Amino acid sequence: MGIQDIQTFLENEGVSVDLFRIARNHPGGFRLVLDAEGCLDRLYGGYFSAQALAEHQVSLCVCFNGAHPTPPAMPQHWLQTQATYRQRVNSVLRHIQSKGTPPPKVWWVPPTGLHSCLRTALRYLNIQIMVSSDDHCQEVVGLCREKNYAGLVGGSGEYLVFQPPKYYSSAQLKLTYRSSLETKEYMVHELPNLLEVPQDRLCLAAALLGGTILSEQSLTDFYKRLGINQKKEPVPPETVVKIVCQFVRGLPSSDVDAACVEVFGDLNDLRAAKLKQAVQYYLNGTKDGFLKYRTASGKELHTKNSSKLLQQKGLEDYKLATAHASMNADFYMEDRTVDIHRGLAAMSLESGDSPAPKQQVSLDKSGKQKSKKSSKEGRHAKSSSDDNCQAAPTEVLRTCAERHTRGLMHPAMLSILTHRQITLGIVMEDDNHREIPSIHHFFRPIRQNVYAILYNMHHHRFMAQKAKEEGVPSTSSSSNERVCTVHVAEWIYSRVNPGKSPELVPGQVLDWPVPTVQRLWFGVLN
Repeated sequence: MGIQDIQTFLENEGVSVDLFRIARNHPGGFRLVLDAEGCLDRLYGGYFSAQALAEHQVSLCVCFNGAHPTPPAMPQHWLQTQATYRQRVNSVLRHIQSKGTPPPKVWWVPPTGLHSCLRTALRYLNIQIMVSSDDHCQEVVGLCREKNYAGLVGGSGEYLVFQPPKYYSSAQLKLTYRSSLETKEYMVHELPNLLEVPQDRLCLAAALLGGTILSEQSLTDFYKRLGINQKKEPVPPETVVKIVCQFVRGLPSSDVDAACVEVFGDLNDLRAAKLKQAVQYYLNGTKDGFLKYRTASGKELHTKNSSKLLQQKGLEDYKLATAHASMNADFYMEDRTVDIHRGLAAMSLESGDSPAPKQQVSLDKSGKQKSKKSSKEGRHAKSSSDDNCQAAPTEVLRTCAERHTRGLMHPAMLSILTHRQITLGIVMEDDNHREIPSIHHFFRPIRQNVYAILYNMHHHRFMAQKAKEEGVPSTSSSSNERVCTVHVAEWIYSRVNPGKSPELVPGQVLDWPVPTVQRLWFGVLN
């Protein structure tokens, strides 16, 4: 169940197309945004020729998911994906042990380094790439609209609701020996007619199918009232979509508050706020909503923080550090960089040089600022009380964000520096092995060293020791070992802990003098 059911609902409605043939009739070249997450298996095992794309005047911008889930709890879709991968890995290992032959393709799991290899390969082939930072689907469709791409190639139900100019299936994408690039086109603009839902109620119907903001589990009692009970027997996705759309179609009006009362019985129900937020999320991704979202959430924050975000020295340092990097210079999006910096500004610049604040500020799905206070259920409880290391310097955050967007830096770096967390998904290993530790735990000491380097722990402890020797009064703890302490929340999906809570891992200082990140990245003294 969920928003992905709409994708399943439209599978039979798709029309087979040849993108090369469309490009021949498209003046000025055919520019498409490709969501790589929907066709990783195609890019991994298929035959993908950049030369063929160039010959047929097809230009791609390939987008990778680098968004970091927001603590204290992991999104349900991430947990579901990891559970699915765990089952596939177990099936693969059993098959190899019993049959001794290659496993079926349906059990394919993306290799750990696939994203990094693909980003490097595509950049080498001069194909534009983009890595999302906050909300993948919103950023991908936003890029499509902002840069006037002809269409989007993806595999997420959200895109159907966003209704991009053209929407093609990434799962069906294949380059044939007949020199054709074939896939299916979904008639997104006919979606309201196919669902028999008025255009102004489409986002409400999507929200009631369940997603990241308002989960399907939160809507269980609502589904039961509609006669949908997945526990008795699985209900086909097409049936779920039809029943939910029938309910939406029968509402007296398109007013969301009235819908909340109909669904939950009370507007004060905590789920009502999430339903309204989910509806707004889908509205923001539509053509009209996107323009309002950009105007309302971008310019005001840009004006407020521009003086701090675009400090001349940091900008010069960045240009110096990336002058010889292999990147697509024409792909730089100033407005999008400002979007990234909204969250960074709130988390680091507002606090100046003080320790990491207990209250973390970021952006909600509608683009407005929201506060996340310390929670005993997540990582904030320990990090806010025990962590006393300063936030990463402005120029480090800015450089990390910009390199992240262009795919020049591992996505985990931005998550570590802004949220002090990292997600470590399923890999091809035996989860039941008792003697050999999991690969994530085996390499944890290296990650601990990386955490210490990113937060300049050695430098802070050296300066504290120097101040102590010179008799300079300090407000820090008297113990040098606690002058700078950083904990990073590692979300590891395993049999013992299937993503229920993170493991708080402290940074570990190397036993040799480590230069600051500023010096390592920019070659400047600090």
